[in-house]
Amino acid sequence: MPALPVSDALDDKAHFISRSIEELRSDLEARESLHRDILDSLEAQTRKRELDRDYLDNWGPGYEPSIEGHKAALEKEITDLKKAAVQEDLAFWHDTVALHRELREALEEELMTEAAEGPPPSGLSPPPPPKEGSPRASRPDEQTEGGGRS
Repeated sequence: MPALPVSDALDDKAHFISRSIEELRSDLEARESLHRDILDSLEAQTRKRELDRDYLDNWGPGYEPSIEGHKAALEKEITDLKKAAVQEDLAFWHDTVALHRELREALEEELMTEAAEGPPPSGLSPPPPPKEGSPRASRPDEQTEGGGRS
């Protein structure tokens, strides 16, 4: 199987990274939308329970014993819904932090790939070749007289 030229491999990598960045941004938008939808639903349910509770508050204590039990159940539901909203906020925060971290890594990789594809930055030149007899001039796999690598 013939090896891909470096430019083709870099183009493939750049395309893959670009798609990954688009997907991460799309995932962030989808998570934000889901977060809004969940919170809207929880808030609507909480408002409904609060209205029901406020209606039952109009009845005096002891008027109807079952009303007190129903009011207590509504209070518990309201507390549970508020707790679910806090848990959703935390889950949203954890998810978006992770997605933003992945996005930063992908953007960094994209920059590195672009740098590898393009010409060297202006003002930089390749290092001079090693002088004969210098340790850099010997091949890495050659052994020195002492048996070690240079």
